[in-house]
Amino acid sequence: MNVTSGRDSHGYVTESVKDGALLVVEFMRIEDAASVLRLSEREIYRLMDEGELEVHEYKRRKLIEPASVHAVAKKIREGKFATSEAVAA
Repeated sequence: MNVTSGRDSHGYVTESVKDGALLVVEFMRIEDAASVLRLSEREIYRLMDEGELEVHEYKRRKLIEPASVHAVAKKIREGKFATSEAVAA
């Protein structure tokens, strides 16, 4: 699966040309998570601040656990993230 973020293409699960083994990326960048979830980077930062996304810091980078991105996607599918507009209605 390749996801395009800006001008770069990022593969999260790729197949090795040499031996056919699957290579899995251990962490996602903020722009990667935004592309996968189809959310803005600002929304990703909000989810990080609220503890919805598990983040590790390495030097000046923030690296997101892919499992937490999948957990957020599941909550979105189940309708567990209600917007303030929907709650007010």
